[in-house]
Amino acid sequence: MSFDSDLKVGELGVRLACAVLRRYGSVKRVEDDRYMQQRGIDIVSDTLGYVEIKTDSHTPDRVFFELSSNGQPGAVDRSVADNFCIIFYKYNTMLIISRPHLQQFLRENIAHWLDRWPKWFITTRSSRGGNGWCSTGVLVPITVLIGKLGNRVTQLTWNEEEEVFSSEQNRDSNREN
Repeated sequence: MSFDSDLKVGELGVRLACAVLRRYGSVKRVEDDRYMQQRGIDIVSDTLGYVEIKTDSHTPDRVFFELSSNGQPGAVDRSVADNFCIIFYKYNTMLIISRPHLQQFLRENIAHWLDRWPKWFITTRSSRGGNGWCSTGVLVPITVLIGKLGNRVTQLTWNEEEEVFSSEQNRDSNREN
């Protein structure tokens, strides 16, 4: 996958997250704010605080968590967001996970999973222009995630009407800003 296609999928995820999370209060996109981006924050929500959005094009039975990227800490450790929002856009579903609890959960289980289920660990490669990088992460089954984190994980769904509404609302809010 290329960096440019990753950006397009990521933009879709932010747009969908904003549309769905507006059910619960105001949401402000901060992807143009370099300070916020360096801290792994994509949106600010009245109810969820700082939120990092991750968009997944695969089935919602497993979630990929980046553990490292080019030898540096992965997204969960780099971000200072209060919550991670994982969008499975092909399935109109998202997970909202408390980042500090997710971070602790991963740290407590990585060694066990690596020993017991090494196939859960994968390396992805991406490139843009002449630059390339790789990320290593773990694919955690949703059943394990919810089973261990319980009420620290919220599942939300939406319908196509909300997607259409989100496009119109984002266009209008971008004009206001």
